[in-house]
Amino acid sequence: MSKCPYCGHEGGFKTLKTWMFGFYNVERIECPNCRGIFNHYNGTTPRGKAVEFTIKVKPGSPKTSGKQH
Repeated sequence: MSKCPYCGHEGGFKTLKTWMFGFYNVERIECPNCRGIFNHYNGTTPRGKAVEFTIKVKPGSPKTSGKQH
């Protein structure tokens, strides 16, 4: 697995959804640290090259002190 592209946290990610996109296995992941959401792509091209990358989807919510306005 990779690091969170927003805060750099590693591990403990929550998988929200999985699907296939062409030859990629895609996971939509939520970071437990910053609550940011990103897609992790992993696959092998038709020519046999392993490819892995992430795409940011939605930054996490800023942490609040619990006060409502």
